Amino acid sequence: MLLERLRFRDRTASPLNETIDQARAEPGSSLSREALERVADSFPERREHRFVGEEQLPSWAPGRPEAAGPIGAALILAADHELNVSAFTARCVASANASPWDVVAAGLAALKGSRHGGHTERVEALFREAGTAAGARRVLADRLRRGEPIPGCGHSLYPDGDPRGTALLEMAKEIAPGSPAVECALAVAEAYRELIHEHPTIDHGLVALSRALDLPQHTPLALFALGRTIGWIGHAIEQYGANKLIRPRAAYVGEMPTIASPNDSGNRWFLICEDP
Repeated sequence: MLLERLRFRDRTASPLNETIDQARAEPGSSLSREALERVADSFPERREHRFVGEEQLPSWAPGRPEAAGPIGAALILAADHELNVSAFTARCVASANASPWDVVAAGLAALKGSRHGGHTERVEALFREAGTAAGARRVLADRLRRGEPIPGCGHSLYPDGDPRGTALLEMAKEIAPGSPAVECALAVAEAYRELIHEHPTIDHGLVALSRALDLPQHTPLALFALGRTIGWIGHAIEQYGANKLIRPRAAYVGEMPTIASPNDSGNRWFLICEDP
């Protein structure tokens, strides 16, 4: 995992740390693009002219160099997506002047939730339940009849379809045209549109691509996490440059307490709540 690679690198002479130091020395500067370049340069595979995605090949797709391109594309598509819950968490932690390693740990904690990156595991379960393209529509219809949620579709920011999901699904079709796994993914996507008028999200796309490449189970979440890590680090470096703690305000909207008269015993006071 990238987190482990970061954890055991020499923290005193890393380009990542130099960039962070520069950001802290120049409050208010926007260093996100330079930050991403310098972080990328800090890893040996960049210096050896290797492509994004190649490092995962030995464990995920041994002996299949053609998988590096699609894996790299998935990592890039997952890298950043404005202030989603994990990016906002990462920026909050960075604003407290925590280390980049703590920032990534906080981002991972948010990402694994079932409403964020962990949603990919629900999509994997849906694909397993459908089994084949022929079973996709029936499985979705059964879930709807039981009042169960349908994972992998309907991103709130993209009423006309998540472009990341579309791109990943297209890649899956090109990699393994006609394969049962891809045909199932396409049938599920079509069932989304027909039954609930929704479109596939990045979660659906990551699962479809992983199945097209015959990658291990749970790889979609790993792809999401590895790709998004570079985005969190970019957010963190920019936040270090802002040199300001993120501190949202909150307004209390519950019942307001009021002081009442002495109770019947006459020797103590108590609180009662009025209706708002």
